[in-house]
Parts: sequence; C-alpha cells; structure tokens
Amino acid sequence: MSGWTRKASTPDDSASEKSRDVNDSDEDSENHDNRAGDQRPNDVEKGNPPPSQPEESHLVVWDGPEDPNNPQNWPTARKCRITAVAAFMTFVASFGSSVFSTATEVTAKRFNVSNEVMILGVTLYLLGFAAGPFDWAPLSEAGYGRRTPLMIGFFGLMIFQLPVGLATNLETILICRFLQGAFGSSPLAIVAGMQVDMWDTVSRSVATIAYSAAVFAGPAMGPIIGE
Repeated sequence: MSGWTRKASTPDDSASEKSRDVNDSDEDSENHDNRAGDQRPNDVEKGNPPPSQPEESHLVVWDGPEDPNNPQNWPTARKCRITAVAAFMTFVASFGSSVFSTATEVTAKRFNVSNEVMILGVTLYLLGFAAGPFDWAPLSEAGYGRRTPLMIGFFGLMIFQLPVGLATNLETILICRFLQGAFGSSPLAIVAGMQVDMWDTVSRSVATIAYSAAVFAGPAMGPIIGE
C-alpha cells in the first residue's frame, strides 16, 4: 500500500527557518538603505533641496482689486501729498549733511581745533547715513509699516539738532552729528519703498523723480544756504 509520509519537523529545522527569515529581512533592509543612500547624493547633485516643514506665510493679500486699504487704490491727491511730504523729508535729511561744512572754520576757532577735526562733523553725519538704513529698512518690512520708522527717524533728526546748536564742547557736536545722520537716514531707506507701495509702474517714474531730486538737491543746497 502506497501513501505519503510526512517528515516530522525537529527543533533544529524550525531554528534554521527562523534564521533564514531573519537573514532575508536584514538583506532587504540593507538593500533599501543602499538604494536610499544612492538616491540622496543624486538629489543633492540635481539641486533638489531636502524636504522641509511648511513655514507660516507672511504674504500680504488684499480683499480684491478694489480694496480701499491697498495704497495703490488711494485717491491720487492723497498719494501726491504723501509723495511731496516724503520728498521734503528726504531733502531736509540730505541738506543737513552738507550745511555744517560752512561752519567748520567758525567752530574750529571757538573750540581751538584744526579745520580737519571739525570736518569730522560732516564725516560722522555721512557715517550715520551709512549705518542707519541697516535698522530702518528692516523695521519698515517687519510689521511696523512705513510711517512709524519714518516718523521716529525724522523726529530723532530734529531732536539731535538742538545739542549741536547749543553744544559747549566738541564731543557733543561730533556725537550728535553721527546720531543725526543715523536717524536722518530713515527717509533714504524707506521713501523709495513707499513709492512702490502707492504708485503703479507707469506713475511711479514721476514720483521717483521727486525723490531723486530731493536726494541730490539737499547736499547741493546746503553750502549755498549755509553761507
């Protein structure tokens, strides 16, 4: 009589099967890691950045093209007034850079120093012009708007004019001249952005002319008026 006979499994056979399963699993994991490792350099070489977490968006949007809060929808008369005032503020700030040059000889004799030392009053003002925009430009873009940094800077320019006129020593003049330049640079750093906010690409050219004229007319008029 013929029949099928089943071989009984032994503990050694079960252990061998488990060992083969573990080895197969390790090989699959290693192959997967190798494939992933091969892909990463390729992604970097292709210029694909690694996946990152989504960041919160700070994009300003308007409630449709006719949103009255959009500066480009303001009445033309209002935009012209703002442009004129901003250009005048720029003129005053740049005017202050050179008007002091006419007083260098007088103040040098008063404080018994050379003319070269008193020229520092002009140099430090321009140094403040160079340092101030590093603060005013980011502030106008970081949620404070254009008006607040612009007004704070122009107010500081006026305040530090008083110690220069009433100073009884040279150090006060030089320090306050630097602070004048640092605060007075706010129109130079902010007004150009205001023009972009308010005017379209065609009308902006006229507004930019007023701003540019103020920037260059101020230093030119300073020595003339100062005499």
